[in-house]
Amino acid sequence: MTTVKNELEIKHTPTPWAVDSYAMYIHADNQQMKICDIRGWGYLTGRKNLSDEDAIAIQTANAKLIVDSVNNSTAQAERIKELEALISDIYKDLKFRAGFTEQPKVLDISNGILNQMKEIIEESK
Repeated sequence: MTTVKNELEIKHTPTPWAVDSYAMYIHADNQQMKICDIRGWGYLTGRKNLSDEDAIAIQTANAKLIVDSVNNSTAQAERIKELEALISDIYKDLKFRAGFTEQPKVLDISNGILNQMKEIIEESK
């Protein structure tokens, strides 16, 4: 029997995710696991009165947008970690250099810029 874990411990299905050749499903694990159906055919061809070709194009674009967003979020999280480490290294270097140049304003200005960069990174998470 499985139990529900703390929300922070629950992870989504590992990437990469992929769209099937008909853009009807999103799969993971080499198409062994169906994540979701791509819905909207009746709405697009019925209420919107679109042609089959247009409806297929929209459903395909929707499916690709979902898959690309999920797959890119993993890469983006890794890049954010790399940038945070780089910011830390830059700060240490600037602090070291400011100690030798006796220009504390350089450190203050640099620290402000680095803090702004950190805020941008946090907002993008």
